Amino acid sequence: MTKVIDDPTDYLEKLINLVNFPCFFSLDFHGFMRTQVAEGELKFEFASRNTGIKFFDETSNVFMADWEEGKKVGDFLKGQTLDDIKENWLNVHATELRYNNSGFSPHRLVCAVAYIEPLNNTVEEIFGETEKV
Repeated sequence: MTKVIDDPTDYLEKLINLVNFPCFFSLDFHGFMRTQVAEGELKFEFASRNTGIKFFDETSNVFMADWEEGKKVGDFLKGQTLDDIKENWLNVHATELRYNNSGFSPHRLVCAVAYIEPLNNTVEEIFGETEKV
């Protein structure tokens, strides 16, 4: 699921509150990083399953078994500023893609990408039966 937004925190909190089934949840962003190559030069970074932001400073893939776990994820995001999320995003990308000494800095997140993987429910159970065309 993707969403183009300026500040993702409100949207993501609402999204997480709608998830009422056991699932794995991770979150990444498409966005721009500033480089030190030339003034004003930007580098685009794609979101991926391997570069999701870290939740609770430990993991990028959270198991939301019930409402309480989902609330913890929502509270974590609500407690983050946009700058906190950008730094988290940059740090994970820098670690996973070996940009550690690059001098990159986060510039702008342009699209949130949420990975929601249901454990016991089918798509039809979650969204209802769809009409076959």
